[in-house]
Amino acid sequence: MRFPVAPLLLLLLGLTGCAGKPPAPPPAPAAYNLTAAKQKAELAQSAAARADWQQTRTQAEAALVDWPGLVPAWKLRAQACSALKDSVCAASATRFSAHLEEMNGQLPRALSLGLRHMAQAERPGSNSDMTDEDRATARKLAAFYDTQDRLKPLRDAPPSRTFGEDNPNVVPIAGSIAGAAMLGLIVGSGHKPALRLYPRL
Repeated sequence: MRFPVAPLLLLLLGLTGCAGKPPAPPPAPAAYNLTAAKQKAELAQSAAARADWQQTRTQAEAALVDWPGLVPAWKLRAQACSALKDSVCAASATRFSAHLEEMNGQLPRALSLGLRHMAQAERPGSNSDMTDEDRATARKLAAFYDTQDRLKPLRDAPPSRTFGEDNPNVVPIAGSIAGAAMLGLIVGSGHKPALRLYPRL
């Protein structure tokens, strides 16, 4: 009786090969981009060194779109707005850079709660100089840290281990079993093995 050797060989090789294949990483969110934000903050820093304050402000604000919690970008925005004599912008950027720097190291959830409190507590008509735009900015920052809080378990999780890493002896054994099974199938089907397993006497 002849057995279909080729399909069985492909099946066994597929089973042993997939054991070591690492799982696909979770997709990164497209809304925020820390790398792009840092690059734009560097451009803002270069513009500040040239005293090009309008370009400094433009690049710093672009960086904050990509990553709203980037403290250096807030500081550069404050510096640029002050140089451009925009006192409202300078005060706002200084407030948020100071708040975020003070909260540095806190969990994203704590940052979000603090910013939501800031947005709700400072109401129009109070002694605070916060503007409606400041309150809107605080809410946007809170939403940003809400996103970071949801992603934190994924970032903190240990790297996913493959089946082969957790069971280092299984893959070689599976390969040996596959080889022995194929040899048995070849011999049983009447085919002569391509390699001589013992020397000619």
